Amino acid sequence: MNTLEVTGVSKTFDTPSGPLPVLERLTFSARKGELICILGPSGAGKTTLLRSISGLDRPDTGSVVLRGSEIDGPPEHLAFVFQDYSRSLLPWTSVVKNVELVLLRFSLMASERRERAMRALESVGLADFASSYPWQLSGGMQQRVAIARALAYDAPLLVMDEPFAAVDAQTRAELQDLLLEVHGQIESALVFVTHDVDEAVYLADRVIVLSKRPASVSVELDVELPSPRDQLVTKADPEFARLRTEVLSAIRH
Repeated sequence: MNTLEVTGVSKTFDTPSGPLPVLERLTFSARKGELICILGPSGAGKTTLLRSISGLDRPDTGSVVLRGSEIDGPPEHLAFVFQDYSRSLLPWTSVVKNVELVLLRFSLMASERRERAMRALESVGLADFASSYPWQLSGGMQQRVAIARALAYDAPLLVMDEPFAAVDAQTRAELQDLLLEVHGQIESALVFVTHDVDEAVYLADRVIVLSKRPASVSVELDVELPSPRDQLVTKADPEFARLRTEVLSAIRH
């Protein structure tokens, strides 16, 4: 069974100018442990797709199924990492408390919550900053906290909405490598939305390119670059260049 199945999803919004079709019979799936990157032209409907996956919007037709159950509201088995880490973290409480926040819904003892949160922070290299406050950390470190919080929740599906877009290029590369390292240690399916073609090819097991609005799947590419991936070696690989060109061409056309 696939972790996520998006089947024939269509969505149209009513606007003062008339109906605005945004998604049209969009179909794809994500397997357990698979990292999928989704790209598309600006305004193609990526945000609407994510809102459908996260249960914030219901499609007009089609279905979104997570672990065999159709999504009709925010699902229990999904963790989300947002682009704007500064708004997703609580500045008035510590890093470890921010991570523990998602665990309050479980029947766990305080010591169990703390242990689980610390394991997640250790996996992103921030165990030594557990008692710090988010505003005391750099942007890249704050996004690591957001990733740790999603990991602590231990959901079968992890959705990331352009999570590295707000950091500088060097930090972005470091976070990409961190994500690959962490993802190799978990079994969650990961849906990663980005505008960066190089990032998508570097990270993904599979790249999905959406068409212009109303969005459907334009191109679906398996990425079979050697692992572990490396910022220098992988991006110098001729296969990386070929895939990058194919993805870019699909977006432009």
